[in-house]
Amino acid sequence: MRDTAGFLAACADVLTEMCIFYLVAAIFLCPSTWGVALGWLLLCALICAGVFAAVLKRPRSTPVLTAMTLILGFASFGVFLLASATPLTFGYGFVMAVGAGMAVGMPLYYTMHRPKIHIHLSHLDVLVMALLVLLLCREALDISPAAIAFTVAVLFLDAATAVGLRMTGEDGSGGEYAGRAFLVALGAAVGVFLVAGLFTLLFSRSAGLTGSVLAGIGAFFAAIGGGVERFFQWLARLFQREQTYEAIEIENEIPSVTQIEQSTEAMQLSVNTTVVGIVLVIVLLAVAVAVAFILRNRKFSLGTKTAAVTSHTVVRRGGSPIKKLWQNLTEALRFRWTAWRQRNTPGGLLIRLERLGKRKHRPRQEGETMRHFIQRMDPSGGLDSLADALDQEFYGGQGRTMTSRRCRELGRYMTKEVRHG
Repeated sequence: MRDTAGFLAACADVLTEMCIFYLVAAIFLCPSTWGVALGWLLLCALICAGVFAAVLKRPRSTPVLTAMTLILGFASFGVFLLASATPLTFGYGFVMAVGAGMAVGMPLYYTMHRPKIHIHLSHLDVLVMALLVLLLCREALDISPAAIAFTVAVLFLDAATAVGLRMTGEDGSGGEYAGRAFLVALGAAVGVFLVAGLFTLLFSRSAGLTGSVLAGIGAFFAAIGGGVERFFQWLARLFQREQTYEAIEIENEIPSVTQIEQSTEAMQLSVNTTVVGIVLVIVLLAVAVAVAFILRNRKFSLGTKTAAVTSHTVVRRGGSPIKKLWQNLTEALRFRWTAWRQRNTPGGLLIRLERLGKRKHRPRQEGETMRHFIQRMDPSGGLDSLADALDQEFYGGQGRTMTSRRCRELGRYMTKEVRHG
């Protein structure tokens, strides 16, 4: 996004998702071992957002963007590792790796896709519930006051940027008053928080008032719950049936608990977690290299949608970027698999020759015939039989006239004369 309101909203969404990750990691995944403060998560995410916003002002190729993402991801993981207060284990390191991936992946996504108002409001709702969970579990899990303060600050930012998004269009237009609206909304959110804090102090200091209010609320819900319970007890008595139980004869001897534990201990397998971690890193690097190679010709830049054109034509928008990326990867893999299966056919040899032409910076030109391209790549005439076979198959309607053995011979000739010649 190229507008200030969109950038602030993107930062707010990224910070919200990092707060949710902190909640899930510190309370549900690693309640006894999590030792990375929320401030480090938010700092790494903000740095990544700033770097991507600065770099993607100009279109960047996929290999450059992939290398930058890997560098920022490993740097974020290193920061989490240095800031962690607990020793590194496989499960704990895997959760930190997921956090590092979010710290670099979410800024990249929101930098290229301006947040929408309804998605941003859903982030605000989720963060309110996450703040309530943190407040409830603060004493039980020793959640630091700094984490609560950071979450409240991100909540203020979410509320303020929601107004900024509402004041601007999807393309970032109309943002001359967005800054003023952002400050007004931020002040309103802080004011509401202060009023809620004053009421909290009032109820916490006057025990009689608090006790009477809570007693009245408890009596109201107790009356409703008692009525519901009496109704279900009456309903259960209508269908109650007396149960009788008889002794069961045991034919064989029941195994002891010691025997069961010994039998299960023999089945335990020892796994070297260091090797598993190294394998996962190698797989991640392999996937990154494959994506950079397959999509090496694509360019990415800051994402800002253009204004909608007034028309009665129905415009159908595509799916999500992840779905499009997956489709491109599957199509590329399917094409390479088909080319490998048909490598000993005239069509497969033509594809192989086109790849050699690209490597030698002599690609097949638009509108160039197969024969002209083959003769240009091999002026000596050694591949004229391939041109004849292609003409007979695609233009003469005679089917495949060249055997697989002859195709293999021409393939070796192409490697010797065209590639290395």
